[in-house]
Amino acid sequence: MQGATVASGSSIANRQSSTIAQKHIPLITFTRPYRAVGLYDYLRKRAPGLNIEWYRTGLGRYQVVMHYSDKQALENGKTKLRSLGIKVK
Repeated sequence: MQGATVASGSSIANRQSSTIAQKHIPLITFTRPYRAVGLYDYLRKRAPGLNIEWYRTGLGRYQVVMHYSDKQALENGKTKLRSLGIKVK
């Protein structure tokens, strides 16, 4: 929205700033949204501590990503994913 402002104390401003501060690693890209949702749901049930999301990244492309804030969070997330059979570089 052009000309819209968000107060710095609002929950929207806080959510946006925390998301921007985090990095992410792509886990897998699908061509069907239901597959991305399926993997997302599976990971949320099996590893609720993972900070994962799925996004539409382009025409017919849906990506599941893991967000992390630092190197330790990245390594912990990779360990959890490997224990679930998901290979991460």
